[in-house]
Amino acid sequence: MTPTSPQFETGNGTFLANGGHREKRLTLTKLTSLKTVISGLLFAFGAAMCAPTFSSASVSTALFNGPDGITVSGRYVWVTDLNSNEVTELNASNGSLVKIINASPYKFNEPSAISADGDRVWVVNDGLYGSGVTELNASNGSLVRVINSSADGLRGSTSISVNGSHVWVANLLSVTELNASNGSLVRVINASAANELSPSAITVSDGRVWVLNLGGSVTELNASNGSLVKVVKVYASDLAAQYGIVASGGHVWVSTDGLTDVGVTELDASNGSLVRIINASADELGSPWAVTVSGGHVWAADFNSGGITELNATNGSLVRVVNSRSTSQFGTPFDIVVSGGHVWATYVNGNAVAEFNASNGSFVRVVK
Repeated sequence: MTPTSPQFETGNGTFLANGGHREKRLTLTKLTSLKTVISGLLFAFGAAMCAPTFSSASVSTALFNGPDGITVSGRYVWVTDLNSNEVTELNASNGSLVKIINASPYKFNEPSAISADGDRVWVVNDGLYGSGVTELNASNGSLVRVINSSADGLRGSTSISVNGSHVWVANLLSVTELNASNGSLVRVINASAANELSPSAITVSDGRVWVLNLGGSVTELNASNGSLVKVVKVYASDLAAQYGIVASGGHVWVSTDGLTDVGVTELDASNGSLVRIINASADELGSPWAVTVSGGHVWAADFNSGGITELNATNGSLVRVVNSRSTSQFGTPFDIVVSGGHVWATYVNGNAVAEFNASNGSFVRVVK
């Protein structure tokens, strides 16, 4: 679907971010899925949610009911829908609907994180008692396989990163490595006193796996054998709630929303040392959630302001704030991806996906 004019919906983003999100940080436990808690709090506070029904791809059709993870593969944008147990495929050139995937063989169960590499798309099912990874064919959305053997340790999974021939999944208290070619299990790395694993996000770059932990640390693993390289204590407070991590070009960026520590933290990937903390008031990083890097720029989606902050990856300086606090139109951003000169973000309590021009931050369209 291609809206003929922008449809704006503010929802209750500011109120929810200052109220619901603070409570979420204090009540998160290892027994509850991270994004399920966030999503539930948003909806409990009155976000308008409509179950999607499809007779045609018209502007009036409610397309999303809790859009969460987002990725781009070739000419298509893929979006998980946490509450409808669906994955929506959009045309990246114009935002039109390609297909909605929700058939029972896919076994979607609170699909949240999503990642694409080449001709495959992997979807994390976040349900604590029915998790797993669903692999799709990126060319047509057909099912390749569902990976959910008990031996795979895929329970309470929250994040996924695909790098070459391997797929890495962050679980409740472990990390699962899968063979991308056939979905077979390579290994499960369980939490220990040494590795401090309590994963909330994961990324892979340059032969290293970086795991963001809820306790304020980052665990670095060797991608070739899963061995521990080091644990980096990013913040002293164990209440630091960290949600996004990305690594590229010898640097690691972490989005952090703690009770006292807020902003985007940059680490030196070679030794885990602190490079800088980016949290100037102009950056509008009051509660950064997702973070990604593309073309020498770092992009962070902020839960509090509803904006997307673009930073210079070289020095951390502010480039611009897109859809900033003063102009926020879509509610609360949950995930973000930058590809082909465009920025795509999901807005969970606005039931929308927004597209912006990466070169100047201008609004392109909203899909909802």
